Amino acid sequence: RLNLLSPRWLSFSLDNRINLHGSWEEKIVGTKEAKKETFGQTASSKKENRNTEGSLKTVTQSWSINISHRFSQTRGGSKTHWITFSLRLPFTPKWLLNYHARYDFTERKITEQTFEFYRDMHCWEGRFTWIATGYRKGYYFRINIKALPEIKIEKSRGGLREMFF
Repeated sequence: RLNLLSPRWLSFSLDNRINLHGSWEEKIVGTKEAKKETFGQTASSKKENRNTEGSLKTVTQSWSINISHRFSQTRGGSKTHWITFSLRLPFTPKWLLNYHARYDFTERKITEQTFEFYRDMHCWEGRFTWIATGYRKGYYFRINIKALPEIKIEKSRGGLREMFF
């Protein structure tokens, strides 16, 4: 029998998220570069060009921290309760660290933990991903040309190959 005036509890869920983002600027001193000499320069202006230092380059680094929490329970008794933590941290202008962890309160353990290191190498890029715990445990390593990602060197162990590419 359907009774519209008597509701019943089927499920309950609660989701919380905290996202923090920020950035900082770093000034990097350029290297000495020989400037091209143009026709008609005097000897003194040629000497100044050879001694000129490279200019300062400003690089903006962005970081983020994300925390999410989920609790859900159904009338039948199934329960989900976990918290996820993610960190994105560039520790130099060319190196980036991504970290991800999930803690399951019902199992009382960290169910997944991932470390990813990324390196920018001018026209190349490198990536090393290591999943330390969880059912996808393993690693993935890749170096490729940025403009032609099909040209690469890669190695993996575990279930990571299918996850990324």
